[in-house]
Amino acid sequence: MDLQLRRTKMGEAGVLLNIQKEAFRDDLQKYRDYSTSPAAETRRMLAHRIRFSNHYTIIADGRIAGGVDIMKITKHHYRLFRIFLDTAFQNQGLGAKVIALAERNFPEAEMWSLNTPQDNFRNRYFYEKLGYKVVGASKINDSLSLLEYEKIL
Repeated sequence: MDLQLRRTKMGEAGVLLNIQKEAFRDDLQKYRDYSTSPAAETRRMLAHRIRFSNHYTIIADGRIAGGVDIMKITKHHYRLFRIFLDTAFQNQGLGAKVIALAERNFPEAEMWSLNTPQDNFRNRYFYEKLGYKVVGASKINDSLSLLEYEKIL
């Protein structure tokens, strides 16, 4: 499968927002975190991130497959703020390939960070398999605690 990361165009915001909402819908229902859940994000919020962060559209075989949002924290520290795939592209190993592409796109990065729900063992296994290590935790609400991960390159 041909896989590319391309800077997101504003005209892709609607498609990406629909994919994002679907990808995070179950988490929103489970955790009821309406203030920070990607499934509750508005088009205006996504447009802001497209303009002011390193937001990329994931293209798989010429089709929009999802998105990845990368934040520069310092010169050598980048944060994988969000990654999401259309359900049609999930469970095919694309997530690991997207993260590898993102890491190559920022060769100055010496450290990557991200967070994921503490009780989402599938995500935890995925990130740990890619070399991320738990460095902390935070409670968002009574239903949601996040684990903070870092990867030193």
